[in-house]
Amino acid sequence: GPASTAGAQATSVTRHILPNGMTVIVRENPTAPVVTASLQVRAGSRIETPDTAGITNFLVRTMIRGTARRSGTALAETAEALGGSLDASGEVESAEIRGEALARHWEDLLGLMAEVALEPSLLGEEIERERALILNQIKTRAETPFALSFDTLLHELYGNHPYAWQRLGLKSAVERLGRDELAAHYREVFRSARPVLAVSGQVRSEHVVRTA
Repeated sequence: GPASTAGAQATSVTRHILPNGMTVIVRENPTAPVVTASLQVRAGSRIETPDTAGITNFLVRTMIRGTARRSGTALAETAEALGGSLDASGEVESAEIRGEALARHWEDLLGLMAEVALEPSLLGEEIERERALILNQIKTRAETPFALSFDTLLHELYGNHPYAWQRLGLKSAVERLGRDELAAHYREVFRSARPVLAVSGQVRSEHVVRTA
């Protein structure tokens, strides 16, 4: 009926694999003038060890604190000028850089995300700021009853397997990880991986593929 036809028109999903190995997934949705994007690579706590637990999240959080061209503040201000925001996190199975913007600025948004992925500065002072923030988050989590109960359950279920660690990592690891380790992890997961770019919103699939 008319309702199902409208739904089909509102949501069109395509998947393309580019010559460089990147997978591009586009969900066309003409109903709202916004675009959200997610760039993911295989990484996360599943490939970490007790000495590196939390390195993926630490890395991507530091990556959005500055590039070769812009400081972290400038990145945030640029994203805001596009009508959106920029964020990043490390998860169990992936590292993600994500953003949103008004639909008319989708190319600028993808350019900003590419800049973060390809040109992170990883400055020492920004590493230390992010380290302090993550250590405080780990401390807060350990003092929050529900989070502590959940983390305890994970340890009981998975023992010494990396799945037992939540994405913030272990305090002992985050305290000692330095720029050399972060830079090596960056080369391993961003330079050698085949990323997945997912874009959703008021945008044409063929335009995204051509730009990516």
